[in-house]
Amino acid sequence: MNRLFCAIAILIFSLQSMGQVSKVKNQLERAASNMKKSWESANKSIGEIQKCNLSTTLTDLQFNANKSIAEIEEASSWAKEAENEVDGAEGEASSINCSEAKAGAASTEKYFKKAKNSFDDALSSLRMTLEEEDGNTIIDYLNSTLISIEKGMNNLKKGAEELEKTFYKLGECK
Repeated sequence: MNRLFCAIAILIFSLQSMGQVSKVKNQLERAASNMKKSWESANKSIGEIQKCNLSTTLTDLQFNANKSIAEIEEASSWAKEAENEVDGAEGEASSINCSEAKAGAASTEKYFKKAKNSFDDALSSLRMTLEEEDGNTIIDYLNSTLISIEKGMNNLKKGAEELEKTFYKLGECK
């Protein structure tokens, strides 16, 4: 009877552990999806900024800058969502004693946070274009915005690489 009880207890623990691994995997998958959406929004923002170069009036330029603001706000929001999902995966990986996946998730989380911060910097620069009337200053703000967006996208790329490694490390915990 004791053996049967022990066998059932081990089976329940194993199933629970498998469920937790699945939960970590799901959170990492949602983080990947959010990261992709952030990337796409950042790309759209760059497209709107490029339209600013074709603008012939200050009103047109500010209209395109405003459209870019909406896209970069989305990029920042999706990067934050990816960061939150990876943070949750880190906690779950810790609860199943998968230290490699936990460390990978922590590293991924840092990159997504850096991406969000870069997108927020881009947002600040873009908002300045709406208040400015000097064309040269606006160009400086737009260039600064592009640099910040590129930094954010670079961090998303690094985060994606870490995310892929974390998936692999999670597979070793099964």
